[in-house]
Amino acid sequence: MAGRGRTGSREDDARQRILSQLLGSVGSGVWIEPLLRVAYDARWVKAERSAEGVVDHRPGDALRYYFTRLFPLGATVVVVLVVRVSAALPGPISWADTFLIGTFLGGMLAAISGVVYSTKYVQPRLRLSSIPEVLLPLEKDERILMLREAAGKEPLRPGHARIARAAAVQMRSQAAWLLVVAPAYVLILGPVGRPGSWWSMAVFAMMVALNVAQGVDFRRRGRFLEETAGHASTFR
Repeated sequence: MAGRGRTGSREDDARQRILSQLLGSVGSGVWIEPLLRVAYDARWVKAERSAEGVVDHRPGDALRYYFTRLFPLGATVVVVLVVRVSAALPGPISWADTFLIGTFLGGMLAAISGVVYSTKYVQPRLRLSSIPEVLLPLEKDERILMLREAAGKEPLRPGHARIARAAAVQMRSQAAWLLVVAPAYVLILGPVGRPGSWWSMAVFAMMVALNVAQGVDFRRRGRFLEETAGHASTFR
């Protein structure tokens, strides 16, 4: 390569001979303007190696079971407990106090059951890399591009499949964890202040909106993984 860089503009035969040695074969009418620099980009190699073995085994099925079966059952248990506790108290209790007791008990139950369920049934469906962040070796603009590709906001570039899919799996793992424990935060922090007040309702609405956004992101990454399941996953 250095030899080609030292050739003159009229030494076409010498340049073609060097290109043939570098590339194996060169067709007629092909040329490369000097100076040509070829770098073996270690960043992408590290990112691809860290993406090896990252697999998504449909954690959405486990989440669906949790929110359609277990969570309603837990909510029923909380309602029964609140009714019994309210009835056992010596004096009358206001609806606001009943509401606070119910949300606190529900939040505690949701926190404990969410952590246990996620650890035993959701996270095992996501085989992650030993490296916490697959995109960490890349530069900032490269990470942004990969995140956009993994979200389906940019077309998937050739050779990006393995890294983008691994990044999508890691982000689904984070989103799945937040989705399972989110009801606890909503129930415990939602009734901050006086129940029914504008502040309490605003906090509750904001937390619900954030959780819905997490759910949308989780589904978007899942669609990306389904659509790219047949893509070649090699960088080289």
